Amino acid sequence: MKITVYSKPACPQCFMVKRLLDDKGIEYKEINSLDSEETIPMLKEKYKASQLPVTLIEKEDKETVIIGNRVTELREAIA
Repeated sequence: MKITVYSKPACPQCFMVKRLLDDKGIEYKEINSLDSEETIPMLKEKYKASQLPVTLIEKEDKETVIIGNRVTELREAIA
């Protein structure tokens, strides 16, 4: 399983998603969406994301995208 979390500093929803992954001992790659001018437009275009975090979970050749702090969906996706 490969997880990428697009986040930004001082984002409470981003913190909650990362904390859940940390508490479960799950490794993930964090990308600060403010580090590149291209990141947010890409998230909007590709995933129709209007908020952060955007969590991408690649598992068994399937990609799951969770936009925002949807803890229940995240728990199910990483189970």
